[in-house]
Amino acid sequence: MKKLLFLLFCFALFHGKVMASEEGLLSLNIKVEKIDESPGMFGHSKTVVHTPRVYQDGYKLTFSRFHPEFVIDIIKNDELVFSSVIPVGMTEFELPSYIDGECIIQIKNERFCFWGYISL
Repeated sequence: MKKLLFLLFCFALFHGKVMASEEGLLSLNIKVEKIDESPGMFGHSKTVVHTPRVYQDGYKLTFSRFHPEFVIDIIKNDELVFSSVIPVGMTEFELPSYIDGECIIQIKNERFCFWGYISL
């Protein structure tokens, strides 16, 4: 029982530390769409799709979870204005300062496109 309480305490402490480090950042509201409808190696997956948590501080984006490699696209007025590959595990990314106004952000991996609105 003591071990269980200790583990719960450690989890709560770690979770609180992560939440405290994300304080003051704007969380982007992200939606998901499936890009690739083909089943994987073992058929259709029954696991939940984990939407990446993305936080914005000006032109800096912070990703709060480990992630696979993905492509980030910025779209303004139905035109692609910026695209870049985000390597595995990168936690911070700086967008170029020539982008301004209300834009759509797309974060794409092999099977899914996560998207939302971003104001720069």
